[in-house]
Amino acid sequence: MLQNIVNMLTGNVARLLAIIAVIIVGIAWMFGYLDLRKAAFVVLGIGIIFGATEIVNMISGG
Repeated sequence: MLQNIVNMLTGNVARLLAIIAVIIVGIAWMFGYLDLRKAAFVVLGIGIIFGATEIVNMISGG
């Protein structure tokens, strides 16, 4: 059950949502509705979400 949740959060649906989020953030930044720092936080957050498995493996030595 937990593996299904992880797969859902890092699978195709999450990837599509991340792509849409980057597009929206890019458009908002381009038109001045969002500063570059907040845009970078969104991209960093997406990187952490999709890199979570590797981050945990590095910490736990797995």
